[in-house]
Amino acid sequence: MVHRLWQGPVRRFVDKVWHLKVRNLANVGFHSYQHKLPEELGIGRMHAIATADKGEGPIWIFIHGFTSQALDWEPLLTQLTGDFSKIVAMDLPGHGQTGLPKGHPLSGDDVLNAAVDFVRHEVPIERGCVVVGNSMGGLVTAKLTMELRELVRGMVLISPFGAPYTNAEIDTVLDHFTLTDYKRAKNFVLQLFPNGVPTPGLRAMSIYMWAHFNRKHLIELMPQARNYPMLTESDLTSMPETLLIWGTDDFILPSSGLEFFRRAMPRKSTTILTPPRYNHMPFFEMSQHVANDLRHWAQHHKLI
Repeated sequence: MVHRLWQGPVRRFVDKVWHLKVRNLANVGFHSYQHKLPEELGIGRMHAIATADKGEGPIWIFIHGFTSQALDWEPLLTQLTGDFSKIVAMDLPGHGQTGLPKGHPLSGDDVLNAAVDFVRHEVPIERGCVVVGNSMGGLVTAKLTMELRELVRGMVLISPFGAPYTNAEIDTVLDHFTLTDYKRAKNFVLQLFPNGVPTPGLRAMSIYMWAHFNRKHLIELMPQARNYPMLTESDLTSMPETLLIWGTDDFILPSSGLEFFRRAMPRKSTTILTPPRYNHMPFFEMSQHVANDLRHWAQHHKLI
């Protein structure tokens, strides 16, 4: 049923919104390109969008969350293009315009390994980078930083997944993302955007997410969260300068995740913000505020 609803006016409306985002990014200097991944990953190429290189400062790399894509950063990226030397946002495997591995189902390791290869080859060691991750992208960001510590100068985690949740907490998170009918999709959208659903609106976004979340490779990837190695306190002891943003209105991840990061991140190198009205993806409708958060933190730590 969802696929019948998705075809027609709803899809055309959503497509118009995405095309507007592409145009907005092009207007502020973003271009699209493909990064060649190692053959053993079986994915081929990884899609990304980037600004032209304007200097010698760190490259800012944005990593989206589960079911999301580089294009979803558009409200925030358009606010930041005048501040940073170069901005890059990638599409993780199976998301956006990046394909799936051939010969085996998409795994969490595929996602991480592709992101690591991208950063390793796109970032000169003399420049370094600041990596920004949201939700699942937060876990990817932290693990990537552990592996490429010599390249990562700073890290921004926006409502990151990856805390060692209990089995019951993981089940609750997965239940949020299990959109088996329109009602569940609608409830998910209302939880994701509790202060007002952005364009294209509640009905269109609910139908879009209902259809999108039920793609086979995403359904297969989601339950891997039960067994995938999450972060430990010892993983986070030697992280670079870090900005952690976890809003009061994040109703997607358990709040125990915030307490884990608050406890585990090095106090001297970590700034923690818990702004009111920030939801799980605050860069949608609070993009100007999130841009100011990143800008002030980056200026203070000379990461611009």
